[in-house]
Amino acid sequence: MSVPDAPGPSASSGSGATWLLGIMGVFVLYLLSPGLFVAFHHFGATPPQWLNYVLIPIAWACQEFPFVNRLYELYLNFLGAPI
Repeated sequence: MSVPDAPGPSASSGSGATWLLGIMGVFVLYLLSPGLFVAFHHFGATPPQWLNYVLIPIAWACQEFPFVNRLYELYLNFLGAPI
């Protein structure tokens, strides 16, 4: 009887790449999350409280880093948010 071959390094690297892409995708969606805030205001609804808590790190980064603030101003202007 022969022992089946164990999966090689290519199987584990494919799984690692999938995880990395997933984490990067979630991070990009988080960075774009102020768009949800703008959408709530466009429809005249009050954003849920959890959204305010989620945006705290982004608001901090905008206060501490002028470059980040300029990027988010451009993004919010693109979305049509009154700044």
